[in-house]
Amino acid sequence: MPESFTFFQEKEGGELKVSVARCYPLKNRFSDILPYDHTRIKLPSARDDYINASHVQLKSTEHSFPLIITQAPMPATFADFWTMVWEQQVEIIVCLNSEAEVKGQLYWPCELGASLEYGHISVTLHSYSEAGTHVSFRRVLHITHKTSKLTRVIIHLQFLGWPPGAMPESPGPLLQFVAEVHSYQRQQRNKLREVIIQCVPGLGRSSVATILSSFMRELLASGTMLDLTQLLVDLNKQRHVGIQDKDHLHFLFSAALYFTQDILMKRGILTNKATFEEGPREKTHVRHPSADLLSAYDFSRLKSKLGLDQEGGKSGSEGENSRRNSSASLLSNGSAGIEQTLKDGQRGASRESLASAGSSGVADCSGCEEPAGEANTLGSTLDTDAVVQNIKSKGTSDPSLSSIPASLQASLDPQQFKIDPPAPGKSNKITRESFDNPTRGSFNKTDDPSDPFSGIDPLWSHKKS
Repeated sequence: MPESFTFFQEKEGGELKVSVARCYPLKNRFSDILPYDHTRIKLPSARDDYINASHVQLKSTEHSFPLIITQAPMPATFADFWTMVWEQQVEIIVCLNSEAEVKGQLYWPCELGASLEYGHISVTLHSYSEAGTHVSFRRVLHITHKTSKLTRVIIHLQFLGWPPGAMPESPGPLLQFVAEVHSYQRQQRNKLREVIIQCVPGLGRSSVATILSSFMRELLASGTMLDLTQLLVDLNKQRHVGIQDKDHLHFLFSAALYFTQDILMKRGILTNKATFEEGPREKTHVRHPSADLLSAYDFSRLKSKLGLDQEGGKSGSEGENSRRNSSASLLSNGSAGIEQTLKDGQRGASRESLASAGSSGVADCSGCEEPAGEANTLGSTLDTDAVVQNIKSKGTSDPSLSSIPASLQASLDPQQFKIDPPAPGKSNKITRESFDNPTRGSFNKTDDPSDPFSGIDPLWSHKKS
């Protein structure tokens, strides 16, 4: 870390005191990593009220939540740690170190169902599972106070993707882990209860995670990019020298850039990513506005509507070329091209349904010619006039057409098809009079010797009462 930056952090700390922490050297992992007197956690029920932990609430954003940053507990401070969890009513603990980094000195049970006692607090491991990624894990702990017999549930989230003495290869897993922490924090019954973040020294990793958390929440909530330097200054006023290593500072800015670019790419604004080590890359992908429109359609239904799944009358090469031209026109014309093609496909489908009434007459339509000037784009539509002429030319010589009534054959001709008006004096509309006066309505009782049910009054169910 450059001396100028260290001096800058110490200057921002001003006249803040760490006098109380110096009185308890056995409770501090490192002699130079101490909590300020005005933000330190106090334990009223303990013999002495000291623990190396600090209240942190970043004032630079309205979307951050209260935190407690602390060092990894030592065997001599396990009881103090769980006393702090109980008195501060903590529901979520975030651990950023592995078991090996603390030489196996864990403050939680390792086996399911096992319990450990720390002073007046009993801790039981209820469940253990992965939390989103292969480097993050979730434990559900039950803590019970021996005196009051009350039991609370603690969510313990551990991130193992931070190698000792180095930085993660990619910010992605850490950002996903922080998002997982946000998800659990939103599920808290009381959103004002603090979340504990601990790493081995109580700064560095904890400070990076704290600043990233506020940066991410502000960007997602308001679309505003916070000044990371100002967040660091705000943190230094509450936790002594939040970042001591320049690699942590570099990783913090890289992770913020990574998250911002990811948001822009998901919204379709950014197509290329850049890092601090590399310049802007050449474009490798171009978004087509029609791509989103096409993705909203069910392609199987789209193909059936357009007739792409049926064989046309063209040769294989011509059909393939027409399909390619149709696809190209869809992408080039966007939504307007799709709507026009759907209309053409619907007209073609109606022609096919009309032609299917002619059965074998449609199947043997090799002599039909396509009208000049009309492009058979999909290669599967048939001309209605050609179908009608073919049916007329066949006449009754075809046995399959002999069974079709002349009225139905005439209805296939658009020039002859018409809807006859209702006969005079006969109303097709059912009104109240149809029920009140059956002799004049549509429910007139008629006797038909060939119909055994003709003697039944159609309104018998209404006359039962």
